Amino acid sequence: MKKLFVAVSLLFAASAYAEDGVKLCPGMYKVLAEDAKVRVLKTTQKKGEHCAMHTHKAMAAYVTKDSEVTYVSPNGTKKSLKYKAGDAFLRPAVEHAHTAISDTEAVLVEFK
Repeated sequence: MKKLFVAVSLLFAASAYAEDGVKLCPGMYKVLAEDAKVRVLKTTQKKGEHCAMHTHKAMAAYVTKDSEVTYVSPNGTKKSLKYKAGDAFLRPAVEHAHTAISDTEAVLVEFK
């Protein structure tokens, strides 16, 4: 029972440190509009810039510039993705860190 308590405590402690991306990396995110249901963000990231582990709500994304980004999940798994200007996609809530392999630009609509 004690081991279970420690494991659960560590899980919640790790989650507590994952911040909202806008708060953690304010230079990369600009809030364009926000209400009780959605938040619209413009995200720009220069080649080589890194944003530490953070969270996003479920979202729709629209890519405005060809780009490549390496994402790291909380368990350390890395995945590099290439995007083309005009790509649009839906994504569930996520916790990750990312590094821009090239300059990036997109509009994100987060659902609260």
